[in-house]
Amino acid sequence: MQTTSLHLPSDLLYLLRMVAVSRANRAGGRPSVSDVVRQLLELQRHQLEAEARIPSDLASEAGAGKPGHSGGSRVPGLLKATHTERHALQRARRAARTIRRQIERE
Repeated sequence: MQTTSLHLPSDLLYLLRMVAVSRANRAGGRPSVSDVVRQLLELQRHQLEAEARIPSDLASEAGAGKPGHSGGSRVPGLLKATHTERHALQRARRAARTIRRQIERE
């Protein structure tokens, strides 16, 4: 997990907080806006991944080599990528692999 901040209009933040409180009242526990946002993103994940258009060949090529190896890459421009960008690419690659497996099972 990573901690981040989001800039949202007040009305949307209020709505997220109210949903979190409502869910906490029904299920017990503490209100969590993060859980609400996470669930919304998970519901829209397929659409977001399609919008991001992560090519499977780019994702698989970026994963070539040894895990944790910080050496060269066959993907142009990846050497100049920041740690955060490389981490995001790894997550996208994992997500694409998961989707491919789900499709193959169907």
